Amino acid sequence: MVDAPNPQSGEQGKPPKSDWEAKPKPHWVEVSTLIILAIIGFFQICIYFKQASIMQTQADIARSQLEITKRQVAPRMVMDNLEDADQNLTKWSFTPQWVNKGEFDAQNFRNWENIDFFFRGTASNFDFLAPAGVESSAVPTVPGGEYIAQRTLTIPRAWAQQSFDGQGDVVAWGYIKWNDPPPNAQEHSRHWCFLLVFEMSKGDLAMKLPRYYQPRCNKAD
Repeated sequence: MVDAPNPQSGEQGKPPKSDWEAKPKPHWVEVSTLIILAIIGFFQICIYFKQASIMQTQADIARSQLEITKRQVAPRMVMDNLEDADQNLTKWSFTPQWVNKGEFDAQNFRNWENIDFFFRGTASNFDFLAPAGVESSAVPTVPGGEYIAQRTLTIPRAWAQQSFDGQGDVVAWGYIKWNDPPPNAQEHSRHWCFLLVFEMSKGDLAMKLPRYYQPRCNKAD
């Protein structure tokens, strides 16, 4: 006959015993894992920034090459020469001439020019950047590689004599303006000013080739 369980017994309700016991992992294992993960993450970040730097460098190179190409093909007006024609006993003249060194057409080309005699000391205070007249009629286009001339300027013999005698200077000045083709259509301008010098040759006055007068009035915008 089986005895009934004793409600007062301390063994009542206890779970069965097991031979397995949970043991905590050593602390150094967790630390090592974190260090390895940190090192891997650090190298991944370094690789990312290295790749980003390479991509940025490539983008900068591509952008620079694009700008160089734009400058090479953009319309670019350059002084080609100064024509000194019609030298005689009463007058001298020259014609500023320009050439489009770019591949694209220069749009809406316009210009202005003037010439005058300045007694010694007066030209240094003159504003050669401000036009004192009306611009010439605009030329619709100046194709790449083509030439265009400004108005021919003449020098009276009296100015030449005064310049040769040291009383002052004969100065020619002006500017040109043009636009890039659409859609940009950016405006460009170039100011110029020349000193006209005279010398005695074969018993009479003769004009030498003009030379640049001052940096402040020979500049491009």
